[in-house]
Amino acid sequence: MKAAYSISKLVYPAAIRRFEKQKNTVFFTFDDGPDPQVTPQILYLLNRFGAKATFFCLGQNIEKYPTLFNEILSQGHSVGNHGYTHLDGFKCTNDEFLKNAEKGFFLSRSRLFRPPYGRMKPIQYQWAKRRFKIVLWDIMSEDYDEEKSANEIIDNVISNITHGSIVVFHDSKQAQKNLFEVLPVLLHRLSHLVFEKIPMDIQ
Repeated sequence: MKAAYSISKLVYPAAIRRFEKQKNTVFFTFDDGPDPQVTPQILYLLNRFGAKATFFCLGQNIEKYPTLFNEILSQGHSVGNHGYTHLDGFKCTNDEFLKNAEKGFFLSRSRLFRPPYGRMKPIQYQWAKRRFKIVLWDIMSEDYDEEKSANEIIDNVISNITHGSIVVFHDSKQAQKNLFEVLPVLLHRLSHLVFEKIPMDIQ
């Protein structure tokens, strides 16, 4: 975990991975939604614990579920751009990556940008850092890994959490089994902390 954090910081120095000055605060983020089977339950749990979060949405899902996207905002959470489709910057042309990110921005209207898989080619990164505020993470929950148990995921988050941590979860069908076991436990066990959203107008 720490090694990946250090490598990411070296490769993408302008990206945000943690808000180190935010004492007693953590930032839960959810990638790949909105999803009508998963996102509403996340919103319910967040509301139950008085927590705010940030949803990095795929543009194609915003198009499919605009009411759900607006519900995220109406409940006081923030949203970010995760591209139009989940396009891997390492496996596409620079032009494809840029157009995909711009289409995601058009639909999300958010300058918070998280590249799918957290990776970009150097020229893609140089463009993105001028256009957006790149938000990565310091903790990947791995809720999508069907071979991991809920307890393993909980232990991973608890053991690595620190002031200002940005934690990645997923509001997707692949992650929902683990997520619905993990999220209420973490919200309860970390209830001494403030769960905050990332401001969409962050400088």
